[in-house]
Order: sequence, then C-alpha cells, then structure tokens
Amino acid sequence: MGQLWPLGLEFAEFFKNVTLESLGVSDSKLASAEDELCLAELEAMVKILSFILLGALVLIGAIQSEDRSVLEEYQRLRKLKPLGIEFADYFQNVTLNELSLFDSRLPTEADLLCVKDLTKLVSALQGGQYWAIKMIDAWGGIPSGIFTGNVYDLGNFDECINIKKDGIRGKYCFLDVSPAKILGVQSSLAGILKMKTATCFPASCSATHMNKFVGTILKKILNVNMPSTAMSISDDSCQTAEREPWNGLTILTIVILSVMGVIVAIATLYDYFLVKSQDQLHTAVKLFSARANSRSLFRIVVNQSNPNVIECLHGIRCMSLFWVVWIHQYDNVFSAPNINRFSFLSWLQTPFTMFFLEGNFSVDSFFFIGGFLVSLNALGTMEKNKGRMNVPRMYIRRFIRIFPILAMSILVYTQLTGVLGDGPLFKGGYSKKASCAKTWYMTLLFVVNFANDMCLDHTWYLAVEMQLFLISPILLFALYKWGKKAAAAIAVLIVLLSGCLFATMMVNHYSIERYSRGSVAHFALYPKLESGKPWLMTTLEVSSYYTLTRVGWPLAVGWVVFACMQGHGGMANTFLSSPLWQPISKLSYSIYIWHSFIQEINKRICRTNTYFSNYQVMLNFWSTIGFTVLFSYLLYLLIEAPIGGLDLFLRPKKKSPVEIKPMTDSDRVGEGHVHDVDSSNQRELEGTKSCADQLTEKSQ
Repeated sequence: MGQLWPLGLEFAEFFKNVTLESLGVSDSKLASAEDELCLAELEAMVKILSFILLGALVLIGAIQSEDRSVLEEYQRLRKLKPLGIEFADYFQNVTLNELSLFDSRLPTEADLLCVKDLTKLVSALQGGQYWAIKMIDAWGGIPSGIFTGNVYDLGNFDECINIKKDGIRGKYCFLDVSPAKILGVQSSLAGILKMKTATCFPASCSATHMNKFVGTILKKILNVNMPSTAMSISDDSCQTAEREPWNGLTILTIVILSVMGVIVAIATLYDYFLVKSQDQLHTAVKLFSARANSRSLFRIVVNQSNPNVIECLHGIRCMSLFWVVWIHQYDNVFSAPNINRFSFLSWLQTPFTMFFLEGNFSVDSFFFIGGFLVSLNALGTMEKNKGRMNVPRMYIRRFIRIFPILAMSILVYTQLTGVLGDGPLFKGGYSKKASCAKTWYMTLLFVVNFANDMCLDHTWYLAVEMQLFLISPILLFALYKWGKKAAAAIAVLIVLLSGCLFATMMVNHYSIERYSRGSVAHFALYPKLESGKPWLMTTLEVSSYYTLTRVGWPLAVGWVVFACMQGHGGMANTFLSSPLWQPISKLSYSIYIWHSFIQEINKRICRTNTYFSNYQVMLNFWSTIGFTVLFSYLLYLLIEAPIGGLDLFLRPKKKSPVEIKPMTDSDRVGEGHVHDVDSSNQRELEGTKSCADQLTEKSQ
C-alpha cells in the first residue's frame, strides 16, 4: 500500500512520459486534433501538479522559471511519501549501528533505553506486529493543499498516544519542516512557509533523540545536506497518554466547586421538599438554593407602566454580548489548522467582514450601558436622599458582584482546561498559563489593562470598567450639584480625552470618554424620567464636537434608548424590549466570563484539519453559545448567585409597615430573593444592572 501513496504523486509520475498509445489511442487511428489537444493539456497538467502536490514547490516556483530545474527538485521531493511509510520502509533493513543516537560521547541511560525501544519497534515492524504498524500509521505527511494555506498534517493523535505494548508507549510530536531550507532556496516567501507534520515514536525517546534520527533518515531519502534548522522536533509539542499530576491549585479548584455543589444540592433539596411557601424560606437557604436562584434568574418582569424601567437595555446588552462571542469565534477559527488559510485574504474583502473588523462597537455599547445605568441609579438615589450617596457601600456591592466569579475563572481556566480537554495542538493546561502566573494578581486588582501579557485576554474590559466605576462618584456628585454646568464640563473632558488619549486607548483600552458619554446621556434623560419635562438634547450638543465613529456609536445607542423610552422605537423597541431577553441579560456576566473557556476547550480537542467559511463559523458560534449558557448557568448557581447574594445584607433595612397587605403567589416567589427586584421599579432596574454591570464585562 505504501507504493500507492499518495496517488497524486504516482499520477503525476505516470503522466510525465505519457503517449497517445498509453491513453488508448489505436495505432490504426490517426490522432485527431482533439487527441493532440488533450495530450497537450495533460502535459500542462503534469507541470501544474509538479508545483501543487508538494508545498516546497511553491518556493521553487517563486524563484525558478525553468521547468527542468523544477522537475529536478520535484524528483527529489516526490520521494517523501507519508513520512511514516518512508520510515517503515527504512526500518525494514536498518541495523543496530544505524540506530545509534550518540556520536563519540558515552551514551546515557536515556540513550540506551531509546535505542532499546527503537530496536523493538524495528523487530515488530519486520514481524508485522499490529502495534508497530499503528505507530507508523499515526504519522502525518506533507500536508495536502499547500496552495490553499494548509500547513498542518495532524496524523492520528489518539492512535499514537494509546499505543501500549511491551513497556513501549506512544509519544506524539510535531515535526516542524522548512522546505526552503531543505532545498537551499532563499526568498521572502521561504521564511513564512513552514509545515507541521505529526510523528509518533516510543515515549522513551526525547526530542533530541528524534531530531537526530529523523534528520538522518531525511538526508538519506532526499540525498541532500540539510542544515539543522531545516527540521526540528520540540519537547513542547510532544504528548503522551500520561497526564500531569494535579497540583495544589487544581485540587483546590475541584474542592471549591465540589463543596459549593454539595451545599447547593442540600439547600435545593431542603427548599423543594421541606419548604411549603417561599416566604418561609430562610435567607441562608435562599442564597444557595438552585430552585430559588433559578426562579429568580428565569423570572420575567413585564412592566411598561413605569418610565424608569428601560426594557430595551436587555436586548441591547444581549445583542452586544452575542456580537463579542461571535468576534471571538472568528479569532479562534483564524488560529485553527484550516485547510484554506489563504481564503482569509479574499474574505477580508467582503462587506460581511465589517461585522468582524468593527466589532469594537460591541464593547462601546457596554461602556455606554455601564455609564448610563450607574448614573441612572446613583442620581435617583441622590434625589431621594437629598444629595447623599453611600459610596463605600456602592463599591462593596460592585466588588461582591464581580470579584468572586472573576477569581474562580482564573482558577478554572488555568487548572481545569488541561483536565477537561486535550488534543494534538495544545499540550498541558491553559494556553496562557505562563502569563497567568505573572499577571493573575493584576487581574484581581483590576489593573490588568496596563499589562502587556494578560492572563485572560477578555478581562481587560473588567479592569477598565472598574476603574471608571471608582471615579464615577466624582462625576455623579458634580452632575447632581451643578447640573448642566457639570455636564458641559464633562463634555469638554470627553473632547480632550478623545483627542489626547485616542492612541493610548487603542493600546491600553482606556475608554473613559465612552463611559462618560453614557453618564451625560442619562443626565439628559433623567429629567424626563422623573419630572416629565421635555428631553434636553445635551448629548446632541456634545456630539457636534465628534467626528469619529467611536464617538458616534454610543450616541447612536443612546438615541435608540431614547426613542424606545418615548414610544417611538417601533419594531426595534418591540424586539429589544422582549421579556425573553431578561434571563440571558441576567446571566450575561457569566456568559462573558466563560465563553472563552468553552472556545479554548473546543480548540484543544480538534483532531483534524478544519475548513474556514462564514457558515462554519456560525455553526461553531451557536454551539459555543449553547454550551456557554449551560456552563454559565451551572457556575451561576454554584458561585455567582450564592456569593452575590451577600448584596442582600448591604441593602438598607426598611421599616416595618403599619399594615401588612396579603401577598400574591408571584410576590412570594420574588420576595427577599438575592437577585430579585425590589417592590420599586427603581430597585428593579438596579437589580438588573448588577448583571448589566457584570455582563458589561465583555471583551473584544
């Protein structure tokens, strides 16, 4: 079978010297013009195949023009059938001396063990043993489709690492090959064309052993003197079936999740079987009961009678969240082993690409929502309390909402990624585990946007939003005390920041001007919400100073919110204000945190080459959304809802009413729950804001 692989090479070789007779044209029959044309086309096809079938010919064609020189290199490279088969053929007559992996130095114990296992492999191949054939079969070869950008041949990962025979275990490694260096070709294209093909050796052999062994065989097969940098195998790319032992942090992560799971299970069973009515449920049980938290999460509030309830924000938040996940899905596809990587170039020229290239607008929407909701709630509180606002309590509540799930995400990403998913492209744990070891504390301190190497890339937004939240009381007190004058001052600040910090924002993700725009937008809307006065177009006055899209987008979002509030949103308001958005809106912070984890797992388990297209990305996107929602819901019940429920104890206690009115069943369902809304619609908005602020935590 090795002689028939790959068929394209055999096909090209056959047609090099083809004649009309070999094509079935009879001697007694004069060759027609069509026959001659067909033969000419076949001859041209042979030349084309000489370039396409092997990736190295791309380089040759780039710098050589004569067909003869091309065919000479082709004759050499065509010997490289799938490398596993080449090695199997070589092993048939190999001697012990040829297996020597050391020169004049004394062999180490590791050297002797590797040679011993290679000797067993040779003997097993000559005897046709199944396990040895599997080790060769797991190899990759020269990737098919070099001209479409395919540089990976992943072989068979599981077939290799699952080999266990006579103390020999399979080790899967990537062989990095530079065809240009093998052929001695120098061009600008040579530096970027590097292929990765799978190899499988006994686990006792290190990358150093395999480099020398593979290099020796390739030199004999190709009959060329190759530099040492032409091909290499790195220990970082090697994997076996043996898992790394769990460290203390991995055990701690599993223990935390397990303990929380047990507590939630006990509270849920108690709630379901022993509690007759929710108003009799103890507060501690409410914090951990999955039943109570689920009821709160999926509780849909329909309230269009109060102008302070801005239902369209749920839809805007969810659509922006989906946009961010969709953008990150493309980011992951770009790094996948695509067989048509060069299609990215043509894809970038399509109008559809603008949804990806301009995805930063989705983050702008969250900055606007964050500033808008903070000012809405704070100014409402200050109006009721005559200008007073409990700033420390505001900070503590935000910290309780955001910090626990963020801290758990660092543990889960770094400690459980390798436990839950493995594959040929990733070794060990989380791909940015080394970065997390350096900047995890910056993530938890919400200053990671100043780091060049972030632990969780998408948490830069959390840091920026928290920093803006910390300084927001200054702006809020100014808006309350000086009104339009403060709004005008903030507008000037926005202009200055847009001009002076634009470049810094692009690098370090500073976004104070968009956050402030949300606050100014609310200040314009606030009089209408409370007093019914005509809306003062303060944001439109500010917008005259801006020309950039980063300025126009938040203003456009603000206009949509205003139109929906005034009843002029039409179908847009109907869509964005649908009650069906509310559960996803409440869960959006968890979705933001965990969607990259699901995408990371999906990348790790990839075993074969992939194909890039918008349709394939959309398929992956919806599967990511589905699994992310399920995973987020689970972590919401275990971490976010119970710990976030501590916010209940920070709310000011209300005086007992003189007369207690009977409660309806729906009132009992929502009364006193951790994430339920208060009786006032103002508190209801604040409750959803807790998710909004968190969910806001999205990233590009």
